[in-house]
Amino acid sequence: MRRNTSPAPPTRPIHWKPNIKKVTKFCSIDADHEDETLGRLVNDDHLHPNCTVNKIVVQRKPHLCLFAIRDIFFGEEITFDYGACDWPWRKLSLKDAHMTAEENCSDNSLMRCVYYYYYYYYYYYY
Repeated sequence: MRRNTSPAPPTRPIHWKPNIKKVTKFCSIDADHEDETLGRLVNDDHLHPNCTVNKIVVQRKPHLCLFAIRDIFFGEEITFDYGACDWPWRKLSLKDAHMTAEENCSDNSLMRCVYYYYYYYYYYYY
């Protein structure tokens, strides 16, 4: 008979890491290309939106759905808040600031309008 000459088992446990990759799928909304969906017809309004967007998962597939947060009248455009605050169309140009200042001067408060105009002039040019 032969004696077992194999080495002794290790006294400390062997630590191993399983080869598992975490797969994360990012979904994005892009209205650049024309398709059959109506999502590209919804515009941004960060001040007074009339809809909110919620994600609903159906059979492990995400869907973005619009829900009205107030009554939407006939002829009114459907809007929701895009979320970020640095969109270029949200930035007020100097021309818009001047027009807004003139509109605010209707109550004869000239000093407030002059301050408003120069504030935006300084903000955009200095």
